[in-house]
Amino acid sequence: MIRCFFFFSSRRRHTRCREVSWARRCVQETGINAEYMGILRMRTLILCVCVALAFAATTPFIDMWEEIKDPNCLAKEFKNICLRVFTDVGKVDPNFAKNVAKLKNQTGVMLAAYMVPFPGHNATKQVQHMMEALNGTNIKMVSISMEGKKWKKEPEKNIEFMKQLLQEFNKVNLKAAIMTKPAEWTKIMGKTFEEYSKLPLWWVHHDKDPEAKKFKPFGGWKAPVAKQFDVAVVCENNVNKNSMYAAQILTLTLKLTQINSVSYTHLRAHETREDLVCRLLLEKKKKHRIM
Repeated sequence: MIRCFFFFSSRRRHTRCREVSWARRCVQETGINAEYMGILRMRTLILCVCVALAFAATTPFIDMWEEIKDPNCLAKEFKNICLRVFTDVGKVDPNFAKNVAKLKNQTGVMLAAYMVPFPGHNATKQVQHMMEALNGTNIKMVSISMEGKKWKKEPEKNIEFMKQLLQEFNKVNLKAAIMTKPAEWTKIMGKTFEEYSKLPLWWVHHDKDPEAKKFKPFGGWKAPVAKQFDVAVVCENNVNKNSMYAAQILTLTLKLTQINSVSYTHLRAHETREDLVCRLLLEKKKKHRIM
């Protein structure tokens, strides 16, 4: 579950994070009202996170941009690999598709992706091109790197660009995380901007320490979900070394539970044929009991 927060299987047949199917069976077999389906699913998600906490406090992973030279070696060293999918020249990284293909048949490898956006240029086209590259990968979350010299000097222009970019993410049901460090965040978004503090923070702080003990709150974030802490050469490739924190993922999951509470009306609007049959049978059963 912890790995699934950022990472998704490179092979379709592997299990990945998704809604649990037993919630629907529970409704059908026990007669629990469909109103509680969203709650059941979220409780199961939180339970999975809690179980995972018992096994690992941190999960190591790497992020990379070069074409992979030895996929067998890399897969033995790391099971969690985050690939650059988009560059700050407004184009899909040509190494992304190559690297996905090379890792496709590596057992147990989980993939994630990050983008380096092209600030001030068409956000819609950037997300469209990126989604074309992500097609078939099962990746549902992309981290947005907020570093570098391409950002505008005026924070208000960067804020407007990020607003447009995240709107495009929402349109294609793509989740976002923010990868940055305090100095870059302040320079890009300003000292007081905290609107994106509910998004997962991937903290960049190269001190060779995988722990986040030295983290100081900024941008509204009280703790990071992940930390980039060192550079390294792994299997002849230059990479960044990272840690992902189980406790912070649990905290974020609980926050998302509050943010994404599901109403009965919303469930009705999205019910499938199976849900409809279940609901009608339950209503019929309820009428017989009253009579």
